[in-house]
Amino acid sequence: MLILLNLTAPPILLLFLPAAVVGNYTLPAPPLSDVAAFTPGGAPLPTWVVNGTLYVLQNGDPAVAVYIPRFENTTGIYRITVKSGTVVVQAPPGVMIQDVDKQPTNVVINKTGLYLYLTAPVTITYYFFTITKSSTTTTPTTTTPTPSKTPTATTPATATTPTAPPVTQAPTQTSTPATTRPSTQQTQPEWLPTAGAVAVAAAAAAGVVAYVLKKRK
Repeated sequence: MLILLNLTAPPILLLFLPAAVVGNYTLPAPPLSDVAAFTPGGAPLPTWVVNGTLYVLQNGDPAVAVYIPRFENTTGIYRITVKSGTVVVQAPPGVMIQDVDKQPTNVVINKTGLYLYLTAPVTITYYFFTITKSSTTTTPTTTTPTPSKTPTATTPATATTPTAPPVTQAPTQTSTPATTRPSTQQTQPEWLPTAGAVAVAAAAAAGVVAYVLKKRK
């Protein structure tokens, strides 16, 4: 019987059972939850646990049993003991194995985690950790554009100084027509302060429209 111990929170034991009509197996660790069994196709199978022995009605097929074993948890450090069987311990990403009281026969690392091949009895202690990426790498990218903005701000300042001379062109335009140009230059400043007069005219027009509508009724 092959045993897969998944170091999650809580830990999970998977028992790969050989083909049998009615299988009886000694549980490698005392159960903390009910034991469920399934066919390779995922159909549930009847199970019984009596005095640490698992009975599965397999009907001549292999099966997989799953349950949560008893474990200890002190301040986030988990401890579990598997008493018998060939054990494959899976430590997924984010799990750090603190201690194993037996030398593994094989060690495999891939994208799904760390795998230790052991022969029980074995006791494993593990805990969880998180990897945080420092945000200091993003700060240099934000500071570098700020110096580039300062030279661009100074260039428009120099561009405004050449635009000041067009003021000298204004007297050249006023000198040619003596009567018409001054009149238009005086009327433009007068319209800016008389914006209130526009509002008054609009109110008067609204009153006229209202009066006409009343007459039509």
